[in-house]
Order: sequence, then structure tokens, then C-alpha cells
Amino acid sequence: MIIYIKGITELCVDINENIFIYDLIKKLNLQYDISLYYNGKRLDNNRMLSDYNIKNNDILTYLINQKG
Repeated sequence: MIIYIKGITELCVDINENIFIYDLIKKLNLQYDISLYYNGKRLDNNRMLSDYNIKNNDILTYLINQKG
């Protein structure tokens, strides 16, 4: 399935719906620590996309986590 991820940049990824959020973040290979959101809800890294009923062509948002 294809999902879109928006933040500072916009990404398009083709992934399996049974991927863990943590693995999706690693696959994005961004240079900073991020959190993913769907419909305003922060996604737990230990859950799968399918747990949130995320479907083909849905849009996720990422925010950079600030330390300190």
C-alpha cells in the first residue's frame, strides 16, 4: 500500500500494512528523531499501521522530537 508522509518534506512510501511504526520510521531514514501522527493522534512505535486502520493513500504527519 502507498502512504504519504508530510512534515518538512513530503514522502511517498510503498509498504505493507502490517509494518510496525518503529520499522516505518527506520525505513524513512531521516536524520532526526520523529514522531508519526494520523488524524491528530500520535502513533505508538510498538503498534502496526493496521492497528490504526491506516489504508492505501492515507496521509501521516511527522514532527521532529526536540531534546531537552
